[in-house]
Amino acid sequence: GSFPEILAGLVHSAATFFKTAVWLGGWTFFRPPAWLLIAIPLVGLLALVRCVRLREPGPNLAAHLGGCILAAAGFVAFALGQRQIFGVWGGVGGWYLWGWAPWLALFASDVLEVRPGRGRELVAGAVIAALALHLSWFEVAYRVYG
Repeated sequence: GSFPEILAGLVHSAATFFKTAVWLGGWTFFRPPAWLLIAIPLVGLLALVRCVRLREPGPNLAAHLGGCILAAAGFVAFALGQRQIFGVWGGVGGWYLWGWAPWLALFASDVLEVRPGRGRELVAGAVIAALALHLSWFEVAYRVYG
């Protein structure tokens, strides 16, 4: 395909990757409400922007940048392989994102710090996002399994 087609395919794969991190297996009958797929990342992003700042200087920044480049290259290789083997974009499941959790936690610890007086707000934002996510799964699972 052409460069614009490949770029659009990679963007589609990235969107699938991130949404299926919270969408159980990507199965159509386990699809969370669309508003949730938008609201949860926005709540999380808002909490981060309000409550967290970059640590000066960021320890291990070069190592984390290397990890980010490696993770991005792995994702692109996986997405291109998915396209080559199965003929479709977007099949890279988000459950692979959870394998990055230890590195992302270390990255956050090294590079970010909580703004003074914002710790409770950060925890509250995380709890609200998690609660909304889990309550939506209860509703989805109840519809499927009764």
